[in-house]
Amino acid sequence: LLKEAPRFRFNANVFKANVKLEQSADETKADEDLVKELSTFLVKEQIPQLVQSLKTGDSVPTDSQSMQELLHKNGINMRYLGKVLDVLA
Repeated sequence: LLKEAPRFRFNANVFKANVKLEQSADETKADEDLVKELSTFLVKEQIPQLVQSLKTGDSVPTDSQSMQELLHKNGINMRYLGKVLDVLA
């Protein structure tokens, strides 16, 4: 029985031009592919599910703190807030 869910870490610096990564080109490519896959999942699956929940009134944030908590609870970083708003519109 798992006491804690596994933690996954993604290389948030993989696309930054001014960051020198201490890894091979193959490792960098694998990190890039993983971040792209995660982004696609968030935009096509997770964000629409969150927006549907917002539209049905299941979760309605009342301020920026509750919005941040709602996004994070759903595995969505605040950098995707614009995408959430685009889907809501």
